Amino acid sequence: MSNGLPAVTTHWHMPEVPQDDLETRAKKELDKLARSIGRAAVNHLKEMYPDALRAVTKTAEISLTNHIRNDINHHIRPLLTLLIKSGRSNSNGR
Repeated sequence: MSNGLPAVTTHWHMPEVPQDDLETRAKKELDKLARSIGRAAVNHLKEMYPDALRAVTKTAEISLTNHIRNDINHHIRPLLTLLIKSGRSNSNGR
């Protein structure tokens, strides 16, 4: 149905960010999320099993947090990199 006005189309366009910058930012955000998940796991253990964590040194909490963080980064970073590269190649081929 035409009302005499030009059709309005909306195109969302992300500003072009160099891939290296985008990948670095994404990896930093993933690392923050991974650290948060590690801390949440330790806090859960503190809440649910306080005696278990009292039986080990404070460094065990840090070790567990870092282990979870490193494991998440190890498994998800390659996927993140692949998705960024894939998104870039798709946006260039419009």
